[in-house]
Amino acid sequence: MGFLSGNNVQRVDLGDGYWADLREITADEYTDVEKHLSRTVVMGDKVEIRPDLTGFRKAMVLASIHDWNLTDENDKPLPLRPHSERVKSIGRLPVWAFERIREVADGMNGKRKGKDEAQFRDAGAGGAEVGESGSGVVPELPDGVGVLEAAGAAG
Repeated sequence: MGFLSGNNVQRVDLGDGYWADLREITADEYTDVEKHLSRTVVMGDKVEIRPDLTGFRKAMVLASIHDWNLTDENDKPLPLRPHSERVKSIGRLPVWAFERIREVADGMNGKRKGKDEAQFRDAGAGGAEVGESGSGVVPELPDGVGVLEAAGAAG
């Protein structure tokens, strides 16, 4: 079985026979989810980073849900397709159910621990050669030069 052939789906029990199946999301999906954390707002000459945590959480749930058997007040299935219906269905969930699903989705799509953590060869302090991006090595700066000045960002 290939690395990408794993179908890691986890069932979340929501009580009274109701459940939601969640899956691990892909790197591309996670990039889309994570965009909510780096939202920028420009006001004149100032740029502020204003993370949208609510958007991040909702996007994580949207991307993670694989299937469910949830129904509305008339016992009609809450649709997951097309995407616009999935958004509406998730928006109708009680907060406790949304949070339970989100907690499991966050756990499934976070850093691996113990035996589940991927093992990769280490090419140095940060996995790259010294001086390369991501090496984890901070270059020496001449006395009196700050980090922004060294990067050419100061005026």
